Amino acid sequence: MPDQTISTEVLDYLWKEYQKNSNLAYDISPLCVRRQTDPALVSNELRQEGLIKDDIILAGGQVCCSISMKGVIRCDEQLVEAKIDGVLLGLREVNSIGNVTDILNLGAKDFQLAFDLANEMQNRDLVKLLYAFQPGNKVSVEMTLEGVRRRGAK
Repeated sequence: MPDQTISTEVLDYLWKEYQKNSNLAYDISPLCVRRQTDPALVSNELRQEGLIKDDIILAGGQVCCSISMKGVIRCDEQLVEAKIDGVLLGLREVNSIGNVTDILNLGAKDFQLAFDLANEMQNRDLVKLLYAFQPGNKVSVEMTLEGVRRRGAK
């Protein structure tokens, strides 16, 4: 089992890369090899904790993966909460519909971030995720009563 230090370093690395382009998977092998740790074991541990997404790519000595929203929250919970608040403020009232990418002024490189945020908000019952389309950079959500309550509490 890898030590906690390498898992934290890998998670921090994936978070930094996700901020540059949330749509890609990133190779953690070089970081793990420098620390004399098996990248497949590290990725498996992080996946089991829910800190990276399940779709890990093992090919040619590379282990490519992406941080999950749970991992992002572990790295920067305040940023996630601020973005969620921004989306809720951008939606007017219960049943109003908006595009997360437009509300947060996100570009195409941030599509996965918008989608991941929408999923997190749906899991919290703040919105309903209605539609997502990457080439069109659309992540449409509908405000729920719980979303209105949270927005009103701020």
